Amino acid sequence: MLEAKQGSKRAEPSAVARSRRGTAVRDTSGWDEAMLAAKNQAERYAKAVADGWPPLLVIADVGYSMEVFADFSLTGKNYAQFPDRNNYRIFLRDLTKPEIRDRLRAVWLDPLSLDPARISARVTRTVARNASGARAR
Repeated sequence: MLEAKQGSKRAEPSAVARSRRGTAVRDTSGWDEAMLAAKNQAERYAKAVADGWPPLLVIADVGYSMEVFADFSLTGKNYAQFPDRNNYRIFLRDLTKPEIRDRLRAVWLDPLSLDPARISARVTRTVARNASGARAR
């Protein structure tokens, strides 16, 4: 689920703003509030999806940043910052990092592959398989 907004830069003090401003001035408490409101709006949209709750919500400030929230229980009751509270916000400049591009690719192509419980189960199976193979030798 994607919800997009358009933030704005701070106006230069000498500039006269003649065009419509974005949702809020970026990197201010008002912008944080606008992004949270966009997340809440995305949750309302997600509730209306007939096929069930999506595992991920992406909130975008077009041309500036994205925020990713996950609820891998698919209940829609606890969309939390993903992968964690320090890394859920992705700025445009972060797209130079391969791990960020890989994460965003998975968000759209295979969102459940990002589920920490599934990753843990995969690792456990691999370790068990390797351990049993080592004992057989």
